[in-house]
Amino acid sequence: MMLFLTSENTSGLFEKPWQSWLFLGILALLAFIWWWYWYFFKKYTITYHSDNHIIDIKKVKARTEYKDLPLDAPHDEKNREFLGWYLTARLDERFSDAIMPRMHLHLYARWAEKKNDEQETKDA
Repeated sequence: MMLFLTSENTSGLFEKPWQSWLFLGILALLAFIWWWYWYFFKKYTITYHSDNHIIDIKKVKARTEYKDLPLDAPHDEKNREFLGWYLTARLDERFSDAIMPRMHLHLYARWAEKKNDEQETKDA
């Protein structure tokens, strides 16, 4: 299908062949700019939850590797053991991706009660 008009063909979009190539070039340039922006500048938000409260919000670049994500254990005043970050409030899907997903994240802390050494020695 020809995208330009000639004296014999009057059904195209452009009058001259170079106009169609210019149009396609502009589309390619816009696609490249979008990709470049996403790859180098796009940031996502990680919202950290613990006990139904937001405890922190951080912004990370879209191509952040898993090892570089800020996934430290949050401070816990109840002296519990931190078991990891989960993707749902039901704590049924553990977060363990190799590269930052292409979306904003809500991570939920999972906790377990620590066993005291004093209680174990008294029980023995």
